Amino acid sequence: MKKVAASLAVLVLLGVIVFAAGGMWKPKWKPKLSLTRALSVAEQALGNNASGYYCLGAGVLSGAAPGGDWTFYFGSAHGKGKWVIIHPDERAEVRDQPPQG
Repeated sequence: MKKVAASLAVLVLLGVIVFAAGGMWKPKWKPKLSLTRALSVAEQALGNNASGYYCLGAGVLSGAAPGGDWTFYFGSAHGKGKWVIIHPDERAEVRDQPPQG
């Protein structure tokens, strides 16, 4: 039950971040990077610790950059999550806190 509640909290938080960062990504807009490519870059950005993390959520922020910034939230068995932002040019930012809008 705690895992379900935690997952729902993460999804709600992702929704809040999307709205705060400039609104929802429109379905007719295609992100510059595919989801699979962006996830691959995010996992590489986590480095040697990538195997200890698992993706819990992903979204595209429309107000951040032309082409959209992918934002991933990774959970871990040790309880400390990471946020990874992937820019259209494949630059990655790994953060301990969610991105601010």
